[in-house]
Amino acid sequence: MIKLQFTMLSVIFAPVLFVGKINFISSFSEAQKLAAQQDKLIFVDVMADWCGPCKVMIKDMESDAAIVDFFNTNFINLKDQ
Repeated sequence: MIKLQFTMLSVIFAPVLFVGKINFISSFSEAQKLAAQQDKLIFVDVMADWCGPCKVMIKDMESDAAIVDFFNTNFINLKDQ
């Protein structure tokens, strides 16, 4: 019974636990070089450390595997880290 419960919980929560992160780089010159090499646009994440809604937004974005995949596939992601 415990194995069944663990299996059910694993199936439910595995997608949440294994969602990746958006791959951000912090160098504008590196972003330009990669964008030219890969023929991609640069997505610039502009936020402040003190901005609560910004923190919620990135947390929500990174909890959705489709969004993470979209940004990592289609853009060179730039953020001052």
